[in-house]
Amino acid sequence: MAHDPVADSTETEQRLRELLRDPGWSLPAWPDPQARVARAARRQRIRTASSAAIASAAVTAVIVMAYSAFQPGQAAGHSAGATTAAYALPAVGAAGFPAAIYPSADRSTGLRSSGQCPDPAGLELTSSAVMSAQTAAVVEGLGTSFRSDLASSDRAYWPQVRASWRSGTHRASGSVRVRYSGSLESGPAQIVTPGLARAVRTACGDLTARDTWLIVTRPEGRPAEQAEYLLLDRQGRVLVWDVR
Repeated sequence: MAHDPVADSTETEQRLRELLRDPGWSLPAWPDPQARVARAARRQRIRTASSAAIASAAVTAVIVMAYSAFQPGQAAGHSAGATTAAYALPAVGAAGFPAAIYPSADRSTGLRSSGQCPDPAGLELTSSAVMSAQTAAVVEGLGTSFRSDLASSDRAYWPQVRASWRSGTHRASGSVRVRYSGSLESGPAQIVTPGLARAVRTACGDLTARDTWLIVTRPEGRPAEQAEYLLLDRQGRVLVWDVR
C-alpha cells in the first residue's frame, strides 16, 4: 500500500487540534518549492548573461585596439604626433638654415597660392647664365626629401612644402621640359599666366618682382601639368619661393 504524505499531514494536524483543544489551529504552510527553484534559476540565468556580456565587451575592446595599432601603412606605436614632429619646420637660425639665407617670411602679404612673400633683404640679381643653370637643377631636385626641399626653398614656401609631405602628395620633379626660364617680368604672355608679374609686384613689392626668376615647365608625357616656379637668389643660394 502506497504511503500518502498529504494524508499523514492532515491526520497529524487533526490530532494536534484535539490535544490543543483548538479546532482552528493549523500547521504553518511551507513555501512553495517550485517557486523557490524558479527564482533561483532566474537569478542564475541573469548572472550567466552578465558574465557573458562583460567577457564579450573585453574581447571586442582588445580587437579594436589591435586593429587600430596595426592599420595598413602604420607601424605599431605610430601616431599623428610622430608625423607632425617629423615635418616640423626649423626655427630661424637653426643649424643648417642660417638666418641670412632663410630669414622669416613676410606673413602680412603674399600671393594667393602661398600666402607669404619672401623677405626682400639680401636678394641679388645674378647673370642669366648662372640663374638658368642653377634654377633648373633646383626645380628637378624637388621632392627628393623633406629636408632637401626645405634647403631648396625660401621660408615663404615652407608651409606648402610641409603640407605636401604631410599629405603624401609630394612627388619628385625629375627631368622636366623647360618652356621658359628667365626674368619674371620678361615672361612671354603666351606661356606665363597673364598678370603674374603684376600680381607679384602688388603683393610682394617691386624689389621681389624685379629679382624673381621664373621657370615654366611641362613634364614629359603630361602636357596638361604645366607648372610655374618663382625663384630668387639670396647671397648666392637659389631658392624656390612659390609654385603655381
